[in-house]
Amino acid sequence: MKINEYLQLIKQHVDLDSYSFSPGWIGCFERSGRFSEQQCNEAIDLLFNACDLCTAHCVLICNLFVIGGDADLREQYDLNDDDFRDFIHPLIARGAIQRKDHFDEWHPGVGSGSFSVFEEPSSELLRKVFFGMMAVDGIQGHCFGVIPHLGLVIYPHEETGFGFICVDEDIVQKEQLRTFVKESFKAEGFVTNIAD
Repeated sequence: MKINEYLQLIKQHVDLDSYSFSPGWIGCFERSGRFSEQQCNEAIDLLFNACDLCTAHCVLICNLFVIGGDADLREQYDLNDDDFRDFIHPLIARGAIQRKDHFDEWHPGVGSGSFSVFEEPSSELLRKVFFGMMAVDGIQGHCFGVIPHLGLVIYPHEETGFGFICVDEDIVQKEQLRTFVKESFKAEGFVTNIAD
């Protein structure tokens, strides 16, 4: 697929106002207790193992941003040096996060030129982006992993876990993905919510 085709896929199948209202929304898994960074890593490990993201062809599509400079982020979100060193600065350097002066500079719509597409991103980049979305306050915007051969869009969410949207029109494929999500993400400390 070409970059524009990935963006069109998101535009057609994902409700950017509420992902769970997307027509192909399958469900999600999330933490069942209090937030911890360890659970963020466990959620990412569950996803990588279930979807074989180390070897599967995955495309990262995001329009992530932070507003203001480091001092503004420290003050507003109580970020520490590790947050900047491990997540914000490296992700800005790789083009996965943009720095904005004001919220109104952000363009949420697909096709507005604001989304970055990373074909075959490294597992390190995927882990950093997913962890940042779940654990680092101040990182805002949309982030999707697309696994084309499965017809699946995944997204991290702040409840420490991932949601799943089927972009394949085949009813059998959607049912198989629903079963896959229901069975693959059973783990201590997490709950799975599946669409009817």
